[in-house]
Amino acid sequence: MKIRKVLLLIIVFFGLTLFNINLHIQYKLEQHLIYNSSVPLLQESHCNIQIQEEVNNQKISRISPKISSSSSVMAYEMHDPFYIDDNADFGPAGYNFTGDGTFNKPYLIEGYQITNNSFHLIHIENTTAFFKISSNLLNGISRNYNGVFLKNVTYGIVFNNSITNCVGAVNLENSYNNTVTENVLSYSTNGIRLSYSDNNTLTINTVYNSTNSGIYYQYSLNNTCFNNTAYNNTWAGIWFTMSNNSKIILNKVYSNGWDGIGLQVSRDNNISDNKAYYNALAGIKLINSTNNDLFRNSAYQNSEDGVYLDSSDINTIVDNDAYQNSESGLFSRYSIKNNITLNSFYSNAENGNTLVNSHNNTIDNNYIFCNGNTTACSHGISELSMKIQQFGGGNGIFMDPSNYNNITNNDIFNNTDDGIELVDSNYNLIDGNDIYGNGNNGGGSSRGISDISFSIQQFGGGNGIFMDPSDYNKITGNNIFNNSENGIRLDNSSHNLIDGNDIYGNGNNGGGSSRTISDISFLIQQFGGGNGVFMDPSDHNNITGNEIHNNSGDGITVINSSFNIIEDNDIYGNGNGGGGGSSEGTSEITSSIMQLGGGNGIFMDPSDGNTISRNTIQENNHHGILLIDSDETSIYDNLVIHNSLYGIYINSGASNQIYWNDMVGNNLEGTSQAFDEGIESSFRYNYWDEWTSPDDDEGEGDGIVDDPYSIDGYVGNFDNSPLTYPHNPETLDIHLISRPRVKNPNGGETVSEVITIRWAKATDYWGHIISYNVYYSGDNGESWNSIESDISNLYCRWDTTEIIDGSDYLVKVVAICSEGLQVEDISDSTFTIENDKQPEETRTESSKETTSSTKEEVSAPSLLLFLFAVSVLITIKQRFREKSL
Repeated sequence: MKIRKVLLLIIVFFGLTLFNINLHIQYKLEQHLIYNSSVPLLQESHCNIQIQEEVNNQKISRISPKISSSSSVMAYEMHDPFYIDDNADFGPAGYNFTGDGTFNKPYLIEGYQITNNSFHLIHIENTTAFFKISSNLLNGISRNYNGVFLKNVTYGIVFNNSITNCVGAVNLENSYNNTVTENVLSYSTNGIRLSYSDNNTLTINTVYNSTNSGIYYQYSLNNTCFNNTAYNNTWAGIWFTMSNNSKIILNKVYSNGWDGIGLQVSRDNNISDNKAYYNALAGIKLINSTNNDLFRNSAYQNSEDGVYLDSSDINTIVDNDAYQNSESGLFSRYSIKNNITLNSFYSNAENGNTLVNSHNNTIDNNYIFCNGNTTACSHGISELSMKIQQFGGGNGIFMDPSNYNNITNNDIFNNTDDGIELVDSNYNLIDGNDIYGNGNNGGGSSRGISDISFSIQQFGGGNGIFMDPSDYNKITGNNIFNNSENGIRLDNSSHNLIDGNDIYGNGNNGGGSSRTISDISFLIQQFGGGNGVFMDPSDHNNITGNEIHNNSGDGITVINSSFNIIEDNDIYGNGNGGGGGSSEGTSEITSSIMQLGGGNGIFMDPSDGNTISRNTIQENNHHGILLIDSDETSIYDNLVIHNSLYGIYINSGASNQIYWNDMVGNNLEGTSQAFDEGIESSFRYNYWDEWTSPDDDEGEGDGIVDDPYSIDGYVGNFDNSPLTYPHNPETLDIHLISRPRVKNPNGGETVSEVITIRWAKATDYWGHIISYNVYYSGDNGESWNSIESDISNLYCRWDTTEIIDGSDYLVKVVAICSEGLQVEDISDSTFTIENDKQPEETRTESSKETTSSTKEEVSAPSLLLFLFAVSVLITIKQRFREKSL
């Protein structure tokens, strides 16, 4: 045996050595392939650079045809205005410009200074020849005529000109496939104007101080407006009217008297990578415009909204930044089916998003934060007060009224008022958002409390989600935490579903840094800041499957709200985070706490006909469930555990039903886990963990404690049918097995010969499989001996003829679940064995089992070593075969 073990160990050692050598060879081969391969590795950064270069080259090729460049013009030639009416006027029969009108050698109009107020300075129409207007100095003096006027023209290039004081510095009418690039255009009515002109490219122009718009498109299609700068224009920087399928890319538009970029009755345009800032109205505005794409734009420090939608539908707004605007980051009015995703809306003076009469929109995966805080707002509080009262400025998202919108997967945080506020908005989905820290920065740095007190009282800023009134909304799967008031607040809102949310830590940061307690005391009392869910008044709502914990007030507060269903929630640890936040003194908000009972799991006052079922309500700082003036409430199937005060407290109310609840460890300093001063309250079939026996019932037991359970309160109520075991132990975080009560022999009997031991079935409340071990004791329980083990039946046979006679015998039955938990029952008293026969001494089965087990322990390691060695040798063989191939 020892020789065999030594040989096996040698084989294993040799195999492992070869295996390590093989791995080293494999590693060297792989390194050789990596460093000597003729195919270079493709890196993502190189791939991206290549793609970007291809895109840039494509743009350059569209903007700059392959023409021979002229030398720099050092001086201008004074000239009268040019008028060209056909191709022949370019050549010898006309002005005889340099070039032949081909793509590679266009006619060249270059180096002229033209000053005139009676004609268009360069007027070209009805041509198809290639031409280039380059490096000219044009001054129209009185803005009566155009600087460059192209009518019914193709293949023209307007390059590097300085044009001023014209009605249109560059004006294209019914003209196609032209390029306007690198011009400086100023002090004209419009810098560049296109009407009924398609497939033109405008790029790298600087347009400023126009009395209308810097760049204006009308009835024009498939144009490209790329990398232009438009500023200080009286109207918009860039404006499209009834112009479609165009690209507006990489432009800078700022300090314009209206909007930065505007579309009116325009569709299928791509607005990307623009910067719109310091404009007097919106950064980007869409009016009656559909199917447009807004990508990667920055709209900031505009005097109204960053992005404004008015009656504009089915637009895609993706990956934009809208921040420090004096109103909202995005404002939508009468606009439907827009996709607003992956944007950042932050530090706007009012809301991140405002939706008014806007339906069926998707707001997904956005960052919406710190709105209401901007110092860039140019409006004084007197100018904003009406708007604040109307729109509730400082919210992450504000809707009034807007229906059937999807608000999903957004980060909405640190806004000065609510994270999401719905007013008269129905059938919306609010799902998968992180909503936190709202209301913690006060009412906005420029807003005094006296100016917006009515707004705060009306809208209750600082909630994660606030609805008033809004119906049939779904609030699901959100993380709502650390908001200064409530996690979710419902006012006059019905038939809403609040399901699967994690709602915690609300109310811990106070009502906002700039709000003093004297100014908002009414607000605190009215809104009860710090609750997980707050309803007043709101009916027929379902609050299900939520985790509501560690809020400074109640887990759920229900005021004047009826026929709501509160079920399957985990409600715990509420009231441990303070009564109202760091900035509010306890003495000043005592009345509020006393009124609303902050720190309860569920609080109702007064609310009728509600259902509270299948919740876990534990470790709250006050009561588990508190009812005041609430009637006909059904409280059943709940686990109410380890709350500091009563598990259930009925202060007043009539005909409340409390049954099938599991009450564990509540009010440990008191005499009862429940309190009742209501009228005709019914407590029945509840489990009270300190009141589980006796359950005799003539020796059988029926699961009901024989003595009633006393309920505190002057009513003197009882639970007349308290349970011996939990009604729903699977809801407990406690694994329980009922006792396998011994039936025979159970004490007082005299037995002999072979008897049958019987016991009651044990139940595992987590559904595990049960087996039984049976023991006897001949010394009244001092020591125990096995009779039979691992029994699935509820009986076993016992031959007492081998047992010494005596009168101190007991039987013990142990129930063991498949996970190892066990519980036992013993005969109620001793019984007697009389056989008049001494048992024979025999070798115990345990000795045999020990010998057998020892053999298995000796043989098993040898077998395992042998199998491991074989496995190693097979692996080595396979590796060498792969190398040979």
